[in-house]
Amino acid sequence: MRNVAKTVKTLGAGTVLGGSLLFTAGMGMALAQPDTADDGRVNVAVGNAGVLEDVEVATAAQIAAGVCDTDVAAVNELAQAADTEGTDQTACTNTVGTIVIQQNGPGQSENAPGQAQDSVETPTSETPAPAEPTTAEDGS
Repeated sequence: MRNVAKTVKTLGAGTVLGGSLLFTAGMGMALAQPDTADDGRVNVAVGNAGVLEDVEVATAAQIAAGVCDTDVAAVNELAQAADTEGTDQTACTNTVGTIVIQQNGPGQSENAPGQAQDSVETPTSETPAPAEPTTAEDGS
């Protein structure tokens, strides 16, 4: 009976320690911030037209203000908030769609793991010239 009690105590202690390790590791991950927080760059989602990625805050404000036909200074504040706070900021909604300024993410960088790298040359419409035959000259 003593062995059973000792085994239960050991299992209980192991469970508590293991659970506390998982809890503290989870807390550390929950408090982690993305690498791009407050880096001076944001993404601009232009309705149905697409997303401009990793745009400087001032440039993003100019683009959004031009599409929204509004004051650049007001949109610049939204772009700054998106960069520092990491929250999506809606600049306007018009015939193009909703213009949203977002924090750029590490997964959206062209150098991020998993992103397609253009290592293959893009084909052109030109056809390559045929190779000229080479002849060896002996010098005799």
